[in-house]
Amino acid sequence: MNINITDKNWASVDNKDTPQNCDENGTYICLDKNITIVILPHHFKIDANLSNANDGNFTYLSKDLKMAATLDINISAKNKLNNTTQNYTAACYAKDTNFSISYSEINNTLSKIFYQDSNTSDKKEAPLNHAIVFDRNGTLFASENKGLARVHLLINFDRNRSVAVNPFSFHITEINITDANNTEGNTTIDTNTTFYYGRTHAPRQTIIGNEGNISIYYEVYCAGKTCKKTLLQDGINSKTTDDPRWFVNTKHTAQFGIAGTATQKYTDKVTETKKATGNYPDFITLHYNGKRGFPYKTTMDNNASVWLIYNKYNPNAKTNQFEVEFLNANHGWTGKHETNSTTDTNASKRTNRRIYW
Repeated sequence: MNINITDKNWASVDNKDTPQNCDENGTYICLDKNITIVILPHHFKIDANLSNANDGNFTYLSKDLKMAATLDINISAKNKLNNTTQNYTAACYAKDTNFSISYSEINNTLSKIFYQDSNTSDKKEAPLNHAIVFDRNGTLFASENKGLARVHLLINFDRNRSVAVNPFSFHITEINITDANNTEGNTTIDTNTTFYYGRTHAPRQTIIGNEGNISIYYEVYCAGKTCKKTLLQDGINSKTTDDPRWFVNTKHTAQFGIAGTATQKYTDKVTETKKATGNYPDFITLHYNGKRGFPYKTTMDNNASVWLIYNKYNPNAKTNQFEVEFLNANHGWTGKHETNSTTDTNASKRTNRRIYW
């Protein structure tokens, strides 16, 4: 900044015999100096809120941040009197800003945390239990926002499709912000989010005749001493289907992922005539063309949302699988499953082989 100060009246009594200028012997008192003035806010005020995916009560574990918890951070540049410094903008003097976010320790087999400011395409990761750290340049404080800025951070973890983990709470302990001039701000958050390891699942079912319905369940893993059933949507009243480690998520809707399309493995004698909706309770309808006679057993694939795929033996699995059997309508079955699948009167003589994944 250039500052020029001139006082022409200080020695005006000598104007008649003294040069009227800024020279050494002149009557004017003059200052012409280039100085640097640093303009900065006194502190940052931070208001933050942590929420589950879709503003719901849970978030499925996912490497794909289309499914993620969200941390909204609203930042105000303030002076010492706690008034917003409206000139702290990208067009004036806003500086690059560093964010450091701490959270409570997580004890399970996960190894990384993923995060991304939704206003950027820069997805980042850090080792589990290390702080979330990232930078934003001065454009974060857009001119039209007059000293205000907002970060919408997506957060999730490194879900392995072969290794399920129990539900856990995620709690932010502190948010720290510092700009290039060391202006600082920090805050804590009172809210938690709940993370689930989820899957779609269809227990082995039997259809009488050429067409019938197959139940599709959206399930959450919870097993062993570290299983906290109170974190499940139905708490201690949560129910299982055919595996005591997987609990039905009765609050699942299509916003949280879909079962996808069911296709027959290796061939096309069985086709899907009604798709799953993605909402609990859910089912699909399958049709068998009868070309291989009865009984007919087969394996179906369903290309569920990536965060709902689980295969104990294949971490690169792209679909979930289930088995279905078609029996002749004249087989003489009795009893009825809630999805129109039925139970053989001689079922006690047959082995129900459950696959505990």
